[in-house]
Amino acid sequence: MPILIWPLLALSISYCIIVAYKRPLKALSAGDETAHSLGVNVVKVRLLMLGVCSLLTAVLVAFCGGIGFVGLMIPHCARLLFPQQYSFLFVGLLGGIFMVWVDVFARMLLTNQELPIGIITAAMGSIFFLFILKKRQR
Repeated sequence: MPILIWPLLALSISYCIIVAYKRPLKALSAGDETAHSLGVNVVKVRLLMLGVCSLLTAVLVAFCGGIGFVGLMIPHCARLLFPQQYSFLFVGLLGGIFMVWVDVFARMLLTNQELPIGIITAAMGSIFFLFILKKRQR
């Protein structure tokens, strides 16, 4: 139990900061100009959220392994594939289905051996985020 204190602490701090910045984040989702006209310091909020997300991601991937990429990758995939049906329940279901198929693939890939699913999810997550970065550069 004591080892879970660090992820719980990171998650609690991140949650509190995100809840405290709920209104500026909603304004940012409408666009930078709209958020700026509503009095949001866009640069400050973006940097703060980047730091919070980086801290949370680093702690969770350090404790859980490469499987943490699923939590980063699946919401983006859900938004790209099904823009009208984006909900947390749907994303959770899609993440569960993804992990089941990655586990099946990991068991079938090598004969008489099981490949750790963290390797597969880390490889897929890396490729996916390189694709997202390339797409954003255009």
